Parts: sequence; structure tokens; C-alpha cells
Amino acid sequence: MDETIFDYLERTRLVDYVLAAAAIVGPVLQALLAALLRDRDIVKHHRHQWALGLLAFPTLFVLWLVYNYIMDLYGLDSVFALLLNAGIFIGVALVYVLLERLLYQHFYGKKSGQTVTEASSSPDNSNEVQTQNPKE
Repeated sequence: MDETIFDYLERTRLVDYVLAAAAIVGPVLQALLAALLRDRDIVKHHRHQWALGLLAFPTLFVLWLVYNYIMDLYGLDSVFALLLNAGIFIGVALVYVLLERLLYQHFYGKKSGQTVTEASSSPDNSNEVQTQNPKE
């Protein structure tokens, strides 16, 4: 009997090993690349995305393990398993959106949708000295 590619991948757990290696090597390579390019605009203006990107491969590996555990537990034909996995994936996506907003505010001190000129002209900017006119 001929072995299909899916049988081979399941038997050797090749995908597990590739994702585990990517979870370790991916953030290291990204950190090295960010360190090399730290003075360039691609890193300066997107530091929040670089920081969030460090979590991408490890998160992918964890999601793969959770997905496989749920599918092994409930079976591939289970609607409950499908909905459970979808809920977990949506939850993780929402956490990533929240982290992106928080990291943006941390690195740049302004809201995610706010432009640089809007942030500098806002009245609550603590870097500006405000003077008051005496009452006439």
C-alpha cells in the first residue's frame, strides 16, 4: 500500500518539528534582524510590530498543539471541536490586536489611529509648555 503525504507527515510528525524549530529560530532571527536594522525607518517606525512579531512563531506552534489536541480528543468530524478551535483562534487574534494597541501606545505614546501631528497638537501633551494670558 502506498503511503500518502498526509500519512507520512502524521507518522513522522514533521510539521510538529518544523513548527517547533520555527518557534525557536524565528524570534532569534527577527531579533537579530531588528538589531542590525535598528537605525532604519522600517524598525524605528514599526517597533510595536517588531515586538509583536517576536511572539508570532511561538504562538503558531502553541496553537498547532492545541488544535491537534482538540482534534484528537473530539475527532475531525466534531462540530464542537471546530467551534472550540475557532473560538480559541479568534480569542488569540483579539489578544494580538489588544497587544498591538498597547505596544503602540508604549513605544509612541499616542493612540493607534492618531497621526504624529495630531499627537503633538493635543492639549494633554505634557511636553508642551502652556502659557496663560492674564485676565484683561
